[in-house]
Amino acid sequence: MFAVSGFAQIQGGVFDQKKQGIPNANVMATDTTGKVIDTVKSDKRGFYIFKGLRPGKYKIEAKALGFLTAVFENIQANKEDPDEGIGRDDISSATRLEIVLKPANVPK
Repeated sequence: MFAVSGFAQIQGGVFDQKKQGIPNANVMATDTTGKVIDTVKSDKRGFYIFKGLRPGKYKIEAKALGFLTAVFENIQANKEDPDEGIGRDDISSATRLEIVLKPANVPK
């Protein structure tokens, strides 16, 4: 058995400009070396979560059919507070990132 120094989470929602959740959006987390760490899909409400990340900075990229890609640089994922959520999968210490995607074809 080995000791775990702590993990981090990034979570949030993927929304359109009317604040409606976008289901099945691809959300990708890339570390500072450019390595893709994980890719998740948003659920039917637009919610996504990355669990078990190493504490540090990440680039988060979100894509969905009919929308422009959104990229967020240097998103800090902090180690979970050991005093919070002991013995349960607590998301209260997760870094939150709400993503609003713009339509790909905006009428002029």
